[in-house]
Amino acid sequence: MVSLPIEAVNYYVAVTGNDSNPGTETQPWRTISKAAATLSAGDSVYIRGGIYQERVTFAGSGTATAPIKILAYPGETPIIDGNNYTIATNWGALLYLSGDYV
Repeated sequence: MVSLPIEAVNYYVAVTGNDSNPGTETQPWRTISKAAATLSAGDSVYIRGGIYQERVTFAGSGTATAPIKILAYPGETPIIDGNNYTIATNWGALLYLSGDYV
């Protein structure tokens, strides 16, 4: 059986984006959560600078040869800020990675 190569995709998130966008560099998503729900093995997400007030869970998995990559956009600093984020409980992480090879 021949394995086909995984088609890796680069996605983008920006505070000026919209989650109904396709996640491209010129039409980024608004939330990191949208990226977390979309990425699969081999994909990368570049997060633009800005403050993201959200709770994010990456549950998907990459593989040893095709990991999922979460990266800051070159030269920019994204921040996940829980200071003004209201959640139903007083516990839990703002960024939770439960998948493998992320």
